[in-house]
Amino acid sequence: MRPTSSIRAASATHHETAQTAACDLSSHAPPAPAAAIGSAEVLPRAIRRRRRPLADRGLPPDDELARLFVAFVERQKKHWPDLAKLGLIPEPSAEVVLRMVDDFKSRHRGTLPDATALGQLRKHVKKLGGSYSRYSCDNSSPTSIVDQVVNILDKAKSEDRFIPWAYVFADYSVSGLTASRCGYTAYKRVLSDVSQLIDTTYVDDFTRASRSELEWWKLAALSKRHQKRLIGASDGFDLSNPNSEIMITMYGLLSRLFVKSLREKVSRGMKGAARRGTCLGKPALGFARRPKLDSDGRPLVGADGQSIHEFCIDPATAALRLRMYELYVSENLSCGKIARHFNEIRADGGDSWTQSSVRKLLLSPTAIGVFLWNRTRREYDAELERWVVLRNPSSQWARHFDPELAIVPLKLWRAARRKLAHARQASPLTGRPLSRN
Repeated sequence: MRPTSSIRAASATHHETAQTAACDLSSHAPPAPAAAIGSAEVLPRAIRRRRRPLADRGLPPDDELARLFVAFVERQKKHWPDLAKLGLIPEPSAEVVLRMVDDFKSRHRGTLPDATALGQLRKHVKKLGGSYSRYSCDNSSPTSIVDQVVNILDKAKSEDRFIPWAYVFADYSVSGLTASRCGYTAYKRVLSDVSQLIDTTYVDDFTRASRSELEWWKLAALSKRHQKRLIGASDGFDLSNPNSEIMITMYGLLSRLFVKSLREKVSRGMKGAARRGTCLGKPALGFARRPKLDSDGRPLVGADGQSIHEFCIDPATAALRLRMYELYVSENLSCGKIARHFNEIRADGGDSWTQSSVRKLLLSPTAIGVFLWNRTRREYDAELERWVVLRNPSSQWARHFDPELAIVPLKLWRAARRKLAHARQASPLTGRPLSRN
């Protein structure tokens, strides 16, 4: 029989049990998934996809890149008709568009442009420029990149500088708070290469290159070290201005205040929504979304005009969630074997299941109808120069409990957590740092 001290240690290891709900769960049994709500009201779950390679982070679909190239060509032909007549600005035929999309993706992944191929441009244009564009959120429109590039091309033309397609870089839907953006990193690598022909870096405004004042100082230092100009097309920033250092300080301060204020507002709103049971993020296996209704049965709408959603049991995947616990507890299968089994049957429409994803679902209290938010936070570690994930105190968590959303019996869920805790304590790797391999 397992010692009482081990059970207490396991409970302390995963502190999401008794504190997550104010009511007694011991006597409640999960309802039948199909009877939870009408299946016609359930919104389809998001398609389960494999995680993208890190090198592809910030890359949009090919059709967005094709749209960007067509807009680029149209603007450059308007500004530089003589280069278009000479064939130095290609016609956007289907074959050319596909080739240029592949060229953008290759540069985004770190391949340096061929500087010798751009030498012919120097016979007709004295100086060349490069551009970097970015937007932060999936909710933003991808046309934001097109608009930024158009502004940049207009500014470059006013300074008699031509920006070739080989020096156009961008990150789609990537936060400016991190410096490890693939497009941004690739552009800095090009900027550091002495064989490249970039004279001036153009961004639409100060915040497009970064939201971090530290990263702005690094970019400014890199540009000065290689004697490159840095220009903001919309806000008038110019690194060659004697007051540029003061402007960087002020822009960085304003950007930090904006980010801090926005983060507090978003955190407050999301915490209240989590307490009310509003769906935040992608539902876990076994759950889906449905429109939230008011007392008159009408869908609730948020301030942005979008429908407000709540969690509900998904009739198509609830049985899979329950089966996962039965395989682990009753049939004594490991998390790795469960992952392989789920990949074979393409559970939830995908074959990207891993041992870690199965373990997280087994630990998650969503299986018994308890939804937690704000358990962790991200902070920048100045010594390590990277963002780290830290655990918040339990007093800062937002909790929502709905017994009608329980899929797994509480007894089975507790048994799975005890077994996982015991396996972790018995592992010889417990307490050791993870190998980078």
